[in-house]
Amino acid sequence: MSECFPHFYCDCCSNVIHRSCDQDLVWKSRTPELLEKIAATLPNCLCGGRFSPGNDPKCAHCKAPLKHKKDPVTRLHDPHMIAVDDACVFTDNEPYKVRIVD
Repeated sequence: MSECFPHFYCDCCSNVIHRSCDQDLVWKSRTPELLEKIAATLPNCLCGGRFSPGNDPKCAHCKAPLKHKKDPVTRLHDPHMIAVDDACVFTDNEPYKVRIVD
C-alpha cells in the first residue's frame, strides 16, 4: 500500500506534489485546521498554476478534471496519487516526469 499522502494537484495541469513534512502533520489525524496550515505553504507549480487542496488531476489529452468524490479534509489520508502521462511529480527528492509506455 502506498503511503503517498497527502498529495495536492495543480489547479492548471496534472502536476502533483507530495511532501513528507505534510505527511508528518496529518499522520495521526486530519482536520480542517491542518489542511489550512498545509495549504498556506504549498508552492506555485512550474506551469504557473498553484498546488492547493481540492484540485483534481486532469486528463492528459483533454485536460478535463478527473473528479474526486471525497472532500479535501478526507483526502488528506488518500494514498492513491494519480499521476497521468506527462505529469511531473514533486517530492522531497528530485521531481520526476511520468511517462506511460506500451
